[in-house]
Amino acid sequence: MADRIPGCPLPESITLQERLTQLRGRLVLVESEAGSFEAAPIREVRSNKFYVMDLTVRFDRPFFATVIVPPAEVTPVTAIVRVEGLSPGLGVKSGSLIRIGQDFVEFAADISGTRAVVIAPRNRFVTVTCEELPDE
Repeated sequence: MADRIPGCPLPESITLQERLTQLRGRLVLVESEAGSFEAAPIREVRSNKFYVMDLTVRFDRPFFATVIVPPAEVTPVTAIVRVEGLSPGLGVKSGSLIRIGQDFVEFAADISGTRAVVIAPRNRFVTVTCEELPDE
């Protein structure tokens, strides 16, 4: 799924499995078609899914994973990510793009007054739009 998204930087070679493995043990809030779940650590990552407490999150399903970590460097691009199949009001998020991976998008967003990292898979449920930030 490493196709180029118009207006976005080229995808990096990192996969969703690799990125979530780097974040194993970190607190994550998952919003999926099963609902929204309290923040808990990522406990295991496999090639096509990850686990948070008793919840299994498959990479081929719609979800946002908000990880409670300070964002890395961001690009001068705003990512607008739409995820079909989530509860009303939860399906669109935006923030400063961190990276487009082979099969995911990662961006920084303000969550309850704290900067956090939001990750969404690049699958049939997800649409990503990128907009360059105007020069100040």
